[in-house]
Amino acid sequence: MMREFADLLDAFPTRAVPGTDFVASSDKSYAVYKEELEVTSRINTALGDRAFRGIALGENYFRLLGLNATAPRICEQK
Repeated sequence: MMREFADLLDAFPTRAVPGTDFVASSDKSYAVYKEELEVTSRINTALGDRAFRGIALGENYFRLLGLNATAPRICEQK
């Protein structure tokens, strides 16, 4: 199932902006936060470079908000 989601995100790398509200919760412990972050981040390992930069590194946010910023270029293919 993860491969299908990753393929969809790779096909449309500029169309996804991740979001969650669990980080704003004051009633969760660090262990719970760490586990939720790991679970919600699993898809990132299956993404291609362009989708990873846009989604995981925030380039899509920058573009959406009209910011003059880019995500770090840490995953470019040679």
